[in-house]
Amino acid sequence: LTGNEDYGIIMESYPYIARKLLAENRPEIQQALQEVLFSVTGGDSSNGLKFTRLLALLNNASGSVGTKEGASFVDLDAIPEDGLGLADGVKLLLSENAESLRKLL
Repeated sequence: LTGNEDYGIIMESYPYIARKLLAENRPEIQQALQEVLFSVTGGDSSNGLKFTRLLALLNNASGSVGTKEGASFVDLDAIPEDGLGLADGVKLLLSENAESLRKLL
């Protein structure tokens, strides 16, 4: 990990973490998922679902992780350009792999 400065372990492991958030039914996972999807950000003080974050999370779980230009962290509000199409996103949302997400929504 220290041999390659460009390697980002968070970027590599985030699709796994996103899949766990979507599928796990444990209360602590449900709480984390709720915080990701409904948290107040920046100038947005609304309490509803953050649709951009939902789309980003579905893309992250499928392996497409969005970042900001030059950043080495996961941007929870970035939807990857090469991400899921509508049909694949709905398929993932309705699959058993997104059971936790469906319960929360």
